[in-house]
Amino acid sequence: MSVPRIALALSLTAAFGCSAHVPLPLAPPPAAPLAERVQYYNQYRPQATAGMARFTFGTFGGYSALQTSVDHVVLANGTVVSDPEDLLQTVGPDSPLVGSVRRASNAQAVASGLTWGGVAASVVGSILMLTSISSASYDGFGTPFWAGFGIALGGSIATGVGRWALGPSAAAAREAVYVGLDGAIRAHMSLCGTGDALRECNSAAPVATPPPPPVAPSQDSPWASPPPLPAAGATVSIHAR
Repeated sequence: MSVPRIALALSLTAAFGCSAHVPLPLAPPPAAPLAERVQYYNQYRPQATAGMARFTFGTFGGYSALQTSVDHVVLANGTVVSDPEDLLQTVGPDSPLVGSVRRASNAQAVASGLTWGGVAASVVGSILMLTSISSASYDGFGTPFWAGFGIALGGSIATGVGRWALGPSAAAAREAVYVGLDGAIRAHMSLCGTGDALRECNSAAPVATPPPPPVAPSQDSPWASPPPLPAAGATVSIHAR
């Protein structure tokens, strides 16, 4: 195998061979006992999100750029999930979150493909350039050199587009999945309420019973109200027979 092919194989292996998946148990259906669903939610609900901050410095320190991204979500039991597709086990197939997961995965695949494919092309192009210069029949910058230069330049452009142009949108799509995960899990298992007050969403809420009307006291009761006094200025007539 030639040197450029070996370099390309190593670059692609490093780029695409490092994705780790986390096996999560399937969420219980809405018909499962309430205690089972509450236990699953308390273990696999999202607890926090985390990401990375990248600094880029220009030539001779001319400029610097900061890019932050949300890369993974931490579940309540400490599990760290970096691939949004692993979270499909926690929601139903009809959940709106499934569409968000697909969009996030597609965006990440395009961004990663351009980024790491560009890195591989840059490595291969650089090796072609060096090989053409160090060959015994070197007589100037011939076709192999310029072919390697073009491949390396195209790879650098692809890396920049994938990392800086498409990378933020892919990170935003992942963050949207992580933000909507809690509600999607509860909706799938028909859980309402928060904290220790989780309950069935379809259970009827208790109806408040109105208090009974006050009982009027009897006229013979010592607590009976006296008759109302006449209005001020009224005349009371007493007739004797």
